[in-house]
Amino acid sequence: MTIVLLTVEKSSFTAAAKALNMPLPTISRKVTEFETYLGTKLLHRSTRKLTLTDAGENCVGSVRRIMEDFRTDTTSRTRPHERAVLRLELV
Repeated sequence: MTIVLLTVEKSSFTAAAKALNMPLPTISRKVTEFETYLGTKLLHRSTRKLTLTDAGENCVGSVRRIMEDFRTDTTSRTRPHERAVLRLELV
């Protein structure tokens, strides 16, 4: 999900790949795998830009809220020198 969010924020597979230090085909494949898992397209792709579909808007909004809730919850539970990690995995 981090890959999808970063791709959306950067509006570019290439920029997301650079930011994550990952190969471009990996980024594209992961986004496609996530779309397949959800059974819907999240992004409209063109040679010049990426835009969210309606399903993409809903999904990204939900994930951002979940991640913010997680950050808020873990901040209140952890000591300042500890760090919590959220890992979302598709099975």
